[in-house]
Amino acid sequence: MYCQNPLPEMYNACKSMKLQIYGLLIATGIIPVIASVFLKKMLESGKADRFSYIQKQIVIGLIFGVIAIAGTEFGVPYTGTMINARDAAPLCAGLIFGAPAGIIAGLIGAVERWFAVYWGVGYYTRVACSISTFLAGVIAAVLRKFMFDDDVPGWGPAIVIGAVTEVIHMLMIFITNAQEIRSAFNYVQICTGPMVLVNSAAVGLAVYAVSRKRANSVQKAEDDRIPTISSVFQKRLMWTVLAAYAVTSLFTYTLQSELSREDTIRMFYQNLNDTSVELADQTNETMLQTARNIASYIANDPERDFEELRVRCNAEEVLLAGEDGSIIRSSSQGQGKTLFKTEMGRPQLSDIPAPDTSGTYGIRDYYTTLTDQSEVYHKSAYVKTQAGMVVVIWNSEQVNKVTASLLPQVVSNRHLGENGGLIVMDQDYNIVCSTSYLLYNPSADKKREIAYEEPNPSPGELYRCTIGTEPYYCMRNLNGDYYIECVLPVSEADFSKSIAVYLNFFLLTIVFGALFVLIYLIIKHVIVGNIGRVNEALAAITHGDLDTTVDVRSAKEFNDLSDDINETVDTLKSYIAEANARFDTELKYAKEIQSNALPRVFPEREEIDLYALTRPAKQIGGDFYDFYFIGRNRLVFLVADVSGKGIPASLFMMRAKTILKSFAENRVAVQDVFTNANYQLCEGNDTAMFVTAWMGILNLETGELQYVNAGHNRPLIRRGGGTFEYLKGPPGFVLAAVDTYAGARR
Repeated sequence: MYCQNPLPEMYNACKSMKLQIYGLLIATGIIPVIASVFLKKMLESGKADRFSYIQKQIVIGLIFGVIAIAGTEFGVPYTGTMINARDAAPLCAGLIFGAPAGIIAGLIGAVERWFAVYWGVGYYTRVACSISTFLAGVIAAVLRKFMFDDDVPGWGPAIVIGAVTEVIHMLMIFITNAQEIRSAFNYVQICTGPMVLVNSAAVGLAVYAVSRKRANSVQKAEDDRIPTISSVFQKRLMWTVLAAYAVTSLFTYTLQSELSREDTIRMFYQNLNDTSVELADQTNETMLQTARNIASYIANDPERDFEELRVRCNAEEVLLAGEDGSIIRSSSQGQGKTLFKTEMGRPQLSDIPAPDTSGTYGIRDYYTTLTDQSEVYHKSAYVKTQAGMVVVIWNSEQVNKVTASLLPQVVSNRHLGENGGLIVMDQDYNIVCSTSYLLYNPSADKKREIAYEEPNPSPGELYRCTIGTEPYYCMRNLNGDYYIECVLPVSEADFSKSIAVYLNFFLLTIVFGALFVLIYLIIKHVIVGNIGRVNEALAAITHGDLDTTVDVRSAKEFNDLSDDINETVDTLKSYIAEANARFDTELKYAKEIQSNALPRVFPEREEIDLYALTRPAKQIGGDFYDFYFIGRNRLVFLVADVSGKGIPASLFMMRAKTILKSFAENRVAVQDVFTNANYQLCEGNDTAMFVTAWMGILNLETGELQYVNAGHNRPLIRRGGGTFEYLKGPPGFVLAAVDTYAGARR
């Protein structure tokens, strides 16, 4: 954003907007992500190779420590709080670059957050935020070192680690502000979602961006295609823990919701009952006071008109009765009312319960039966005087008028919790009165309207309404001609449930997270680690080191496995020793057979001096020689070598020697001997073996030598003067390689 207007107001507005933009970048975790990618790329390029490991860790820790400070200073305001990605900085440093870097970044961020209150950063969460920032670096360091073997984790585990770390942060706010639990809960309720989302997303995005920069070699692709036991177990354990966590959280939420609902209903029932009892007590007390006043009037003026007294107290009847129940005076005497009957010429109490003569005053509720058999409710108050028992009788309508006059007094000061109260309505649901300020906002001098989710809800049922803009729980009860309704804000009614759900959510997150790490580390070191040791020993054995022993004794299963492998290797070694002994014997026999197949008796003639010797590289091999006479004066001699060594070469040698000799003895020309032999040697030669050979036919009478060479070394010839030279002529192609052969001859 560019600001050009020099006016201070505009400058301040632009500056404030800049800070909000910078804060938004930090709060959403962009800066930790960018820093992670940049530093990882620089390290992989080799530009920092001249620095030692600890030097690089210190520099990276300082960089992310500064990013953590920026997260503190430029958080984004959100509903009265500040949302930031401070914890993402030490988490990225520790998980991506190394344990020391994470601890250094966490320490720097924590120290700065502790002192930041002196320049305006919130004091309320000072302790919680400082501790949590340092813990973020420690958590990243420990997990990278012991869980991920000093390697970068996957983006999925990184997101979970970021979320769990922020949950610990929120729990620390609860712990450090337990004396102000409502304020702490309001803060946590607002911050939990955004903080968990921002920090976990930042860490996950940073790890994902860094992971994409890794080299994608063939071996790595193969390793990714075939997962390790650790990765398989990690994924399955994570899904199992998440499923258990979800089920446990859902069960806890459902249980707490039901308990909260029952507590609210119980509280409403109790308050409705208490209000009815208090209202009845106030009504009785008012009527009893009326009876006392009338008794006082009668005592002061025995001739007082009872009808005037009845009208004065708005009653149905005022009378004076004797101890035997006979009516001495009455406001309706002689008018033939059904309330009385006459016995022996004197009016008597009829449907009116006889006063308790043992007491001096009291209240009675009763019903009178009319001629049509209907019953009418009445209430009577009596006071014992010297003149007799003064009795005042009210019918139901008159009783309700007394009760209605007392409603504002009873209801106005009755509160439920901090912001709940009572509302009284008539039979037409018109509001008669309510708890003070419940339906009125004195600060705004405005009446608050009430709206129900369902019209005319039944008495005794829990339902919801809205007063102003705030939702409330409601429950009503019919009391005479009026509905008395309890109302309580949903937030206040659900406070216990909400705080219990949040605390359970936080504790379950930490417990399941710690349980996941603990189980994974146990499996990794106890099972996967020992399997790795067994595999290392097996790799050495498969590469021929049969003296290697497997010695993994951490558990009975591994102990048995080690013993079984060692016994198998010992058995294999004995089999190999037996096979070698048998093979040596067979080779010895084969050597003797091969040696006997070569001519060892050399002719003693004056014309020639002949001798030959062969020493195979192994006990037997493919080198061979041969000599024999064709007729008396023609000497055939041969030097050859079969490709390969050992028994296969020896067998192929015997075959080649036999074929060559058979053609030569049939007096075939020397070049045709090799050509014909080549055809036969190519037949059935599936092993693709071949022979290099040199054959000569010497005429002892003339001294003429005819020879042919099939890829063999040229022999030396000694001249008369004692000099040596190689026989001329290029060597031809080897025998048994191709089925067409012309030979090289001389």
